[in-house]
Amino acid sequence: MSGCHQIRKQLIAAIFAVIYLVGVAIAHAQSSPNASFYGGRTANGSSNSGWSARLASAREYVPAGTQTRPVDDQPAIRTSEPADGQPADATGANNREDTGGPWQNDMPDSFSDGSWTTRNDFAPGYAVGNRACCPDSRVWFRSEYLMWWNKSAEVPALATTSPDGTPQAQAGVLGQTGTEVLFSNGGVNPGSRSGGRFNLGYWFCPSCQEDGIEASYLFLAYRAVGLDEASQGSPILAQPFFNTQTGLQDSLVVAYPGVNTGSLNIAVASTLHSSDLVWRHSMVREECYRLDFLAGYRNAGFNESVTSATSTIIYGDTQGLVPTGTMINATDRFSARNDFNGGELGVSTQTNSGPWTLNLLAKVALGNTRSRVNVDGTTVTAVPQQAVVTNTGGLYALPTNIGNYTQNHISVLPELGATLDYRLTGRLKVSFGYTFLYWSRVARPGNLIDPNINPTQIPPGQLTGMPAPQFKFLPTDFWAQGLNVGLEYRF
Repeated sequence: MSGCHQIRKQLIAAIFAVIYLVGVAIAHAQSSPNASFYGGRTANGSSNSGWSARLASAREYVPAGTQTRPVDDQPAIRTSEPADGQPADATGANNREDTGGPWQNDMPDSFSDGSWTTRNDFAPGYAVGNRACCPDSRVWFRSEYLMWWNKSAEVPALATTSPDGTPQAQAGVLGQTGTEVLFSNGGVNPGSRSGGRFNLGYWFCPSCQEDGIEASYLFLAYRAVGLDEASQGSPILAQPFFNTQTGLQDSLVVAYPGVNTGSLNIAVASTLHSSDLVWRHSMVREECYRLDFLAGYRNAGFNESVTSATSTIIYGDTQGLVPTGTMINATDRFSARNDFNGGELGVSTQTNSGPWTLNLLAKVALGNTRSRVNVDGTTVTAVPQQAVVTNTGGLYALPTNIGNYTQNHISVLPELGATLDYRLTGRLKVSFGYTFLYWSRVARPGNLIDPNINPTQIPPGQLTGMPAPQFKFLPTDFWAQGLNVGLEYRF
């Protein structure tokens, strides 16, 4: 019940965050004298029911260089300027026409007719004083480099060491004097990791930019961290576990002075990807400000694995238990694949000031996460002058927990972002921002490793007594956050 209660709290918090952002944006728009809503009226009382009618009522076409009256009590603005060093006159004889600069090119074609116009001639998102805040484009594409961090993986202690001279029965045993954990018994953090994000959008009407669709895809590249140790007997290497037969901490010695040499390799690796397809509808538009409503579909995938591999060569006295020269290679592997599919709602805002644009984004997706876990282990034993033998099971992955497991659960996947753009040209922008991504319920393999082991089934043994280790789903949450820098081009 506590897990369900936590999900409800996370969902309610995410929904209220989106509602709050919408409320703030609408309140801001209503407080602005230039705010406009579809089907409503602007502060000066003019209709905003359709841009064609709005433009027709706001503009009088006259030849370039001819004085015209202001519309809606706003001063006239001309699209031609005096030639260098020449005063402007009413006939336009000394006027030089703009022919392709960023000011002219960023305006809709219907404005490039040489006529005088007014501030109200521009669709929302255009500001005369700041040149074109929003170019008249149909398609936009953004490519970003990501430097992100994610939540650590919780992994039990998988490797230990002890000082030379420690009795073999106590070597690497947790709780014994001098025992040191080499990996992990806590969070395993991969540190910063690289990735990429790509956005492609399309406006159905490039001049009004009211409705459109947008697709996005992001990924974090494969990243692995772990331990790679080899020893000729010193230092001591061991794998700790809790012995269910004795009820005490125990260990499997990988390298010990005078007995065996060995190596121990542990890796925790993961990848992340997410994509969505949303319909974008403009709810609020004013001069150099807009608020869009987003609705669509989201898919995400998070894959993680924990692998432990040991190699041991017996060269000393084992009291006749293992022949000298025997090589034992054991591998334990726990992997989890999480796939999310669900519906998504959100809002985004854009605020322009000169060449700068601040973009704020809040989205939340609700859907199903399918978690698939694979537990596998093998031991390969090579005894001199005998055939190589392969057995099922390593140490942490044994016949009692080896297998494939699947679970479905409802998850919430919110995303928050803030990006600052700088316009290099009328079509090209450079961006820098921050993104936070959260996933409420995922399977992580480190949580699924059971350190309680019945050593009777360690290969080549057969189980006697309590079946251990055992498998149990223990879903947890996951987050990733970081910085992004990129370019956007509109055409």
